[in-house]
Amino acid sequence: MQTKLLEIRDQSGRIPVLAMEIGPRTEAGAELLQRFGLAAERGVVVVNLKNQTALRDSFTWENNSAMQIAHAYIDGRFEQLTDGDVVDVEFILGETPKGGDPFKE
Repeated sequence: MQTKLLEIRDQSGRIPVLAMEIGPRTEAGAELLQRFGLAAERGVVVVNLKNQTALRDSFTWENNSAMQIAHAYIDGRFEQLTDGDVVDVEFILGETPKGGDPFKE
Protein backbone atom coordinates (compact mmCIF):
# COMPACT_ATOMS: atom_id res chain seq x y z
CA MET A 1 0.00 0.00 0.00
CA GLN A 2 1.31 3.39 -0.97
CA THR A 3 0.08 6.67 0.55
CA LYS A 4 0.31 10.34 -0.43
CA LEU A 5 -0.71 13.52 1.39
CA LEU A 6 -2.30 15.97 -1.04
CA GLU A 7 -4.31 19.17 -1.09
CA ILE A 8 -7.53 19.47 -3.06
CA ARG A 9 -8.32 23.03 -4.03
CA ASP A 10 -11.34 24.60 -5.70
CA GLN A 11 -13.24 27.88 -5.56
CA SER A 12 -14.73 27.03 -2.16
CA GLY A 13 -11.46 26.27 -0.37
CA ARG A 14 -8.74 23.78 0.41
CA ILE A 15 -9.06 20.21 1.66
CA PRO A 16 -6.18 18.11 3.00
CA VAL A 17 -6.48 14.48 1.91
CA LEU A 18 -4.66 11.20 2.31
CA ALA A 19 -4.71 9.05 -0.82
CA MET A 20 -3.97 5.33 -0.51
CA GLU A 21 -3.43 3.03 -3.44
CA ILE A 22 -4.85 -0.34 -2.46
CA GLY A 23 -5.11 -3.72 -4.09
CA PRO A 24 -4.13 -7.26 -3.33
CA ARG A 25 -0.43 -7.97 -3.39
CA THR A 26 -0.94 -11.66 -2.69
CA GLU A 27 -3.49 -14.35 -3.47
CA ALA A 28 -4.59 -14.26 0.18
CA GLY A 29 -5.25 -10.52 -0.10
CA ALA A 30 -7.30 -11.01 -3.26
CA GLU A 31 -9.33 -13.76 -1.58
CA LEU A 32 -10.00 -11.56 1.43
CA LEU A 33 -11.31 -8.71 -0.72
CA GLN A 34 -13.48 -11.08 -2.74
CA ARG A 35 -14.87 -12.70 0.42
CA PHE A 36 -16.33 -9.33 1.41
CA GLY A 37 -17.61 -8.49 -2.06
CA LEU A 38 -14.90 -5.96 -2.83
CA ALA A 39 -13.17 -5.69 -6.17
CA ALA A 40 -9.82 -7.43 -6.09
CA GLU A 41 -8.18 -4.92 -8.40
CA ARG A 42 -6.21 -1.78 -7.71
CA GLY A 43 -8.03 1.26 -6.41
CA VAL A 44 -7.39 4.52 -4.61
CA VAL A 45 -9.04 5.38 -1.31
CA VAL A 46 -9.21 9.12 -0.64
CA VAL A 47 -9.60 10.28 2.96
CA ASN A 48 -10.86 13.81 3.55
CA LEU A 49 -8.80 14.74 6.61
CA LYS A 50 -11.16 17.60 7.54
CA ASN A 51 -14.28 15.51 8.01
CA GLN A 52 -12.67 12.05 8.17
CA THR A 53 -14.66 10.61 5.26
CA ALA A 54 -12.91 7.85 3.31
CA LEU A 55 -14.16 6.53 -0.03
CA ARG A 56 -12.79 4.20 -2.69
CA ASP A 57 -15.22 5.10 -5.47
CA SER A 58 -14.93 8.65 -6.79
CA PHE A 59 -18.62 8.70 -7.73
CA THR A 60 -19.82 8.15 -4.15
CA TRP A 61 -18.88 11.61 -2.85
CA GLU A 62 -22.44 12.83 -2.28
CA ASN A 63 -23.19 16.45 -3.09
CA ASN A 64 -19.52 17.18 -3.68
CA SER A 65 -18.54 17.35 -7.33
CA ALA A 66 -15.12 18.81 -6.45
CA MET A 67 -14.24 15.68 -4.46
CA GLN A 68 -15.57 13.46 -7.27
CA ILE A 69 -13.43 15.24 -9.86
CA ALA A 70 -10.33 15.35 -7.63
CA HIS A 71 -10.67 11.70 -6.61
CA ALA A 72 -10.93 10.55 -10.24
CA TYR A 73 -7.89 12.70 -11.10
CA ILE A 74 -5.88 11.23 -8.19
CA ASP A 75 -6.87 7.69 -9.16
CA GLY A 76 -5.76 8.21 -12.77
CA ARG A 77 -2.44 9.87 -11.89
CA PHE A 78 -1.50 8.33 -8.56
CA GLU A 79 2.03 7.36 -9.61
CA GLN A 80 2.85 10.89 -10.84
CA LEU A 81 1.65 12.64 -7.67
CA THR A 82 3.90 13.29 -4.68
CA ASP A 83 3.32 14.40 -1.09
CA GLY A 84 2.27 18.04 -0.93
CA ASP A 85 0.93 18.27 -4.49
CA VAL A 86 -2.15 20.40 -5.11
CA VAL A 87 -5.02 18.86 -7.04
CA ASP A 88 -6.65 21.99 -8.42
CA VAL A 89 -10.22 21.23 -9.53
CA GLU A 90 -10.61 24.51 -11.42
CA PHE A 91 -7.45 23.72 -13.41
CA ILE A 92 -8.64 20.17 -14.14
CA LEU A 93 -11.91 21.61 -15.48
CA GLY A 94 -10.02 24.13 -17.64
CA GLU A 95 -11.37 27.11 -15.69
CA THR A 96 -7.89 28.41 -14.80
CA PRO A 97 -4.73 28.33 -16.95
CA LYS A 98 -2.39 27.11 -14.18
CA GLY A 99 -2.67 24.63 -11.33
CA GLY A 100 -2.50 25.68 -7.69
CA ASP A 101 0.76 26.41 -5.89
CA PRO A 102 0.96 24.49 -2.59
CA PHE A 103 2.53 27.49 -0.86
CA LYS A 104 -0.06 30.09 -1.85
CA GLU A 105 -3.60 30.66 -0.65
